[in-house]
Formats: sequence, structure tokens, C-alpha cells
Amino acid sequence: MNNPVFIIGAAISDLLAFPYVDLAEGDSVPGRVLRAPGGVGRNIAENLARLGLNPELISVFGDDPFGKGLAVHARRAGIGLDYSIQREKGEGCWHLAIYNQENDLHHGVADLSALEELSSAVLNQRLDILQSASAIVVETNCPEEALNWIASQAWTMPLYLDPVSPTLCRKVAGRLGHYHTLKANRRQAEALTGQTLRTRADLERVTRSLLVTGLQRIFITLGPEGVFAADKETTHLLPAAKGPIASTTGAGDAFMAGLIWASRRNWPVDDCARAGLAASALALREEGAVSSVLTEQALLEQLRGLC
Repeated sequence: MNNPVFIIGAAISDLLAFPYVDLAEGDSVPGRVLRAPGGVGRNIAENLARLGLNPELISVFGDDPFGKGLAVHARRAGIGLDYSIQREKGEGCWHLAIYNQENDLHHGVADLSALEELSSAVLNQRLDILQSASAIVVETNCPEEALNWIASQAWTMPLYLDPVSPTLCRKVAGRLGHYHTLKANRRQAEALTGQTLRTRADLERVTRSLLVTGLQRIFITLGPEGVFAADKETTHLLPAAKGPIASTTGAGDAFMAGLIWASRRNWPVDDCARAGLAASALALREEGAVSSVLTEQALLEQLRGLC
């Protein structure tokens, strides 16, 4: 039985701004503005669907045209929404992202007020179905009350945590040991630990301290420097794939999906990291949050190029 992977997190309408010239403070510059489906939870769910898994997203969708369109797109992408909330009144979540000339995020503003409806009471109503999951993915766009509820449950399946941003890391401080796997970028890992990560020795020291909390696996993504992966037996510093970068949006979400896909196959931690790197490399080539060419076959081909 292909038990679902449940993802608890945000589904967002993204507005992506790509300037044609260097950004200047206090100035408006020419460029392109795109609208695309986004949200860390939704992005991870679509990536998992493309990799042949069975994702069920628990999120909040607005009753405005953009929110309804976001839900339609999710279902067409193979994401289950049976346990999500469809608001009767009110918009969904929005994110405005402004990129620099290197197509990396310069500034972003997220309006996640709709996600406050994803309360602990709502999740408790879904506890029985969540207990049937093969894995649960949690991201910190969720209300802190909901995150506390998740950490208080006795789960029998692995929990994967994406802390999303340094600002949102505070929501899970002190509760990391309730999760099986942490996927964080350098700045998020620094926010979670209060440590600066510049060298491999720094990464070794910090991951050891995180593993003591009860975490089983840790993946710290380092942008063009690759990823540092660790479990209780081994550590690995793996280089990133080389290739064009159209946008960094969604690369971390693709990485999470890739490592979950590999974990389901009982791959060791270094091969799970390679699967994450392969998925993120495909995402980096496109301006949208999810690669339009991602499949199991495409991931395996990309993986062969990393080996």
C-alpha cells in the first residue's frame, strides 16, 4: 500500500519580480513580474507527486480567484487536498519575492494570515489519518500552536522539518528532537544553533550538537558549496551540481523532496543528499518554484551526472 506522505504547511500565490538592472534603494526599476503557485509545503508536495509518491497537503486555500486557482493547480499536479481547509470567506496566502541580477532572492514579504486557521484543533481532527502516513513533512510557516501540537504527538513514522527562514526558526527552538530529519540552509542552521558556520569543522561541531537532541539525520544546504549531510555514524560534504541558475526559488523544497524519495528507498545519508542535490539542480534551471521536467527518470539521470 502506498501510504501517503502528509505535508503540513503553506500553499501560496507567489509574485516573482526579476529586475533588468541593478536594484537601487528607494527606486523602481524595470523588470518582469510573474505569478506562480508556491509555498514551501505546496512546493514539496508537488515535487513528491512528480517523483511518484502520494502527497497529501494540509494547508489553507482562499475563496478568491487566485486561491481557487491554486487549489485547482494542486489537484492537477497530483496533490491530495482532502484534508486542507477551503476558506468560505477571505483570501489565501501571498508571497512577494524580488530577485537580484544573479536571480537570487533579494527581499521577500509573505502574507500568511490565512494560515492561522491551521490550528491545533484542526490538526487534532485529522490525527487518525495522519497516523496512517508513511512520513510527515512539517514547515514553519504553520502557526506556532500547530507546531507545538505536532511536537507533542507520539508519531511512529519519520517527521521531516524545514525551518523555512531564520526568522521562523524560533517557532521550533527546543523541539528539534521530536523530528527525525532536519533540512536547513546555512543561515537557518545558524539561527537554530546560535553558531556561525564557516568551515567544515563548524559544520561537524554543530551537527553533533543537533544529533544529541534526538534528530537522526541532518542536511545543511550550502548553496553553490553543496550540502553537508550527517547521521549518528557518518558526515559528508558533497559538492553542488554545476549548471545554469534561472531562480533559486524552490531549490530547497526540491532538495527536501529528493531526500524523502531516497529515504523511502532506505538509501544511506550521503546518497539521500545526492538525490536532494539532483532534484534541486533541476529546480534551479527554471524561474518557477517546481521543475516542469522533474520525474523519477529525470532525477536518476541527474544523479548519474553527480556520481
